[in-house]
Amino acid sequence: MNVIRNVMSLAFPLISFPYISRTLQPEGVGSFQFANSIISYFLLISGLGITTYAVREGSRFRKDPEKMNRFASEVYSMNLYSTLAAYVLLGLCILLSEKLRGYYVLLLILSAEMLFITLAKTWVYNIFEDFTFMALAAIGVQAAALIAMFLFVHSPADAWKYAWVSVLSYTGDGIFMHFYSRRYVKLHFVPKPPAKHWRPVFVVFAMTIGTTIYVSADLTLLGWICGDYVNGQYATAASIYKIVKGVLVAVIMAVIPRFSYFVGKALEASGRGDGEECRKREAEAKKLADSLLESMLVLCLPAMVGLFCMSEAIVGIFAGDGYARSVMPLRLLSLALVFAVFETFYASCILISYKKEMVVMRATFISAGINVVLNLLLIPLLQENAAAVTTIAAEIVMLVISRRAAGKVMKTRLSIPTLLKTLVGCALIAGCCIGIHMMGVGEIPELLLAVPVSILLYGITELLLKNPVILQGWKSIRKL
Repeated sequence: MNVIRNVMSLAFPLISFPYISRTLQPEGVGSFQFANSIISYFLLISGLGITTYAVREGSRFRKDPEKMNRFASEVYSMNLYSTLAAYVLLGLCILLSEKLRGYYVLLLILSAEMLFITLAKTWVYNIFEDFTFMALAAIGVQAAALIAMFLFVHSPADAWKYAWVSVLSYTGDGIFMHFYSRRYVKLHFVPKPPAKHWRPVFVVFAMTIGTTIYVSADLTLLGWICGDYVNGQYATAASIYKIVKGVLVAVIMAVIPRFSYFVGKALEASGRGDGEECRKREAEAKKLADSLLESMLVLCLPAMVGLFCMSEAIVGIFAGDGYARSVMPLRLLSLALVFAVFETFYASCILISYKKEMVVMRATFISAGINVVLNLLLIPLLQENAAAVTTIAAEIVMLVISRRAAGKVMKTRLSIPTLLKTLVGCALIAGCCIGIHMMGVGEIPELLLAVPVSILLYGITELLLKNPVILQGWKSIRKL
């Protein structure tokens, strides 16, 4: 059910994006995305890393109702304080910044996410592993949000209405989750939460600062420097890129629990001096990592090539004629796709599993800093293309640091023959997409023709070349 919930979070933008991009136009999309990027920083303050800390520590008390209620009340009270602080800081920023005052309506509407996320207390459901209610609530509110979008959002002037729709789709389930959580914990307000909670919470908070800057800086700076129209062009390309990236990253996330299990067992065996068990578990983890690495290679490279070659058709279909300037940023971002996915593999899969969170935090801060500096230097010159270029640079830096650090705890192997076979298939995909584009059949027929033909051509080629990943996938399909 948790997988379904994650799929729905990807499905909503995929369904709503073509309608919103045409309805709000670049200026409306740009103003919304700028305000949303600003709110992301205050969501960081409101959340304060409490969810991660609460799940990690609260799992120990799930079978002791008295301790669980006390712990949950203390953590929830901390969350209320942090949310209040976030609202106060947001109000001050709006009052002191002339730029932000122009977006105050959108900012105030989107700030409702802070309240709903606090009320939701998703950490309670994670502790008790009740993913069913979370999934059902998310599906319900996202369905309602889609209906509301078609009913109320009809012009660029309705950007504020879409802000409410966005709040509903992503955090509207917080109200239901707030009341339903009473079956697990009985909460009361704690005026002075114990100091023992603050230090670990701030450590987690520090780790998420870099991630938030890393994700949101391009839209914030582009909107601040170049305005809503340019920001809307880039935001459109970034939205498409994030959907494709999200699908590929989901493959890694599905493997992480099993990989972490092997690593955890290896560390436990090492701690008690059982060398044989440790080597066995490490071998299982390495085999899984090598398999995942090759699978990501076989999936990511053709996805990158296809997205690059079909960017014009994809933008035309999903956004419309007013987003011609989104094509080049999307092509540039497609180049970042491989770096981003492999960086996720090394950082989120290997380093986090080996408890190297501080290494990941340092890499994220360095990448975020490079991203911000390059954006400030290049945006005045290259505008929306600058944001895409800086994303590539940041992803490369993150990959290099993560790969080097991961190599110290696990030596992964990437098969050169598999890489060469994959590149042959990618060359054929490029030729196929370019050839169909030159036929001039129109954007929709071009996409409908290029995608299945490319997949079929790539699959047959890799089977003939005996690509081990494709062969294993074909064997699995034949067993169904």
